[in-house]
Amino acid sequence: MSAAVPQLVRVKCRACSHFRDPREFSGGPIVGVCWRCYEGHIEGLAFLSGHIPKGCQECGRTYRELNELAQRAGLPDTRLVLERKDGIFQVLCLECDAKYFPKRRDLYGKTPDGIARGI
Repeated sequence: MSAAVPQLVRVKCRACSHFRDPREFSGGPIVGVCWRCYEGHIEGLAFLSGHIPKGCQECGRTYRELNELAQRAGLPDTRLVLERKDGIFQVLCLECDAKYFPKRRDLYGKTPDGIARGI
């Protein structure tokens, strides 16, 4: 008789699409958002309140790295965008936002910003 093989149950996060342990979910796996994404959502809400975020949640560059890039480019300040991405708020740098924005033609296509950006 063969030995029993333990099975590891994984649940897919609806925000980042990673498979994670069911215990790693905010409010349980039924809610469908892992702790990493939930913490990013909370950081996005804090950004709305005027707090400086850690950095871009898509590419992972820190605020300091983004600030150095902005200074090298001659920009007066570091610019970040708050997007409702995958059902949660996420803070994105301008480069990541430029990649994400056209993918959401359904949301932004008929808005003044979408028209101005040509999507």
